[in-house]
Order: sequence, then structure tokens, then C-alpha cells
Amino acid sequence: MKRWVELMFLFLFAAVTCLALFLSCFGSFQKAPLLPSPEGEESFSESKDTLSENDIRKESSEAQRLDLNTATLEELQALPGIGPKLAKQILDYREECGKFFSVDELLEVPGIGEKKLEAIREMVKVN
Repeated sequence: MKRWVELMFLFLFAAVTCLALFLSCFGSFQKAPLLPSPEGEESFSESKDTLSENDIRKESSEAQRLDLNTATLEELQALPGIGPKLAKQILDYREECGKFFSVDELLEVPGIGEKKLEAIREMVKVN
């Protein structure tokens, strides 16, 4: 009897694990609407294609951004409005205060104000 109960618990554990794995992989999918969408509204499949294209653009844009925590002096100087002196100040700030936790933290670096930050915000990231 004890062996049977152990096997039953093992089976239930395996079933719950498989269900959790299935839901984590496929739980976000939605079914396409059965009725055609009204005029002027995009269908589910159209919005899905648009979202995936936007996601791809966002990921490639994110990959091209310069990480403030690993950037070299030369890489920082390639940013618009960042010369050798300001690039050195960014590196000095990073060395003194540790890694950046947000792009907005650049405002703490002397010489970087709101305008300069907004000019480079889309070109930098923090990992």
C-alpha cells in the first residue's frame, strides 16, 4: 500500500510539473476571434505580426545601445556631445560610485544636464 501511495504522488508531481511547463511555454497564446473583426479594427493575426516586428526592432535597438557600465573612453566619445573631458568624467564617476543602475544617473555626472541626457538616452543602456 505504501509503494502505491508513493507512485501516486510521483505521478501527480510529474503531471503538475508538465502542466506548469506547458503553461509557461504556451499560456500566453490567445485564440483568433471566430467572427471577423469590425471595419477599421485590425484582426488578432494582424496585431500579432505587428507586435513581433516591433519586438524585433526593439531588441535590435537595445543590442546596439552602449552599456554605461562597460563603455570605454573611446566608445563614450562617439556619443553626440560627449568629448574627451566629459567621457573621462563619466568613467571617473563610474569608478568612484560603482556601476550605474539607471541611465538617469548620468545627471549626477558634472557637465551632463537634461538636454544632453535626452540627446543620448536612446543610445545608452544600463545592464
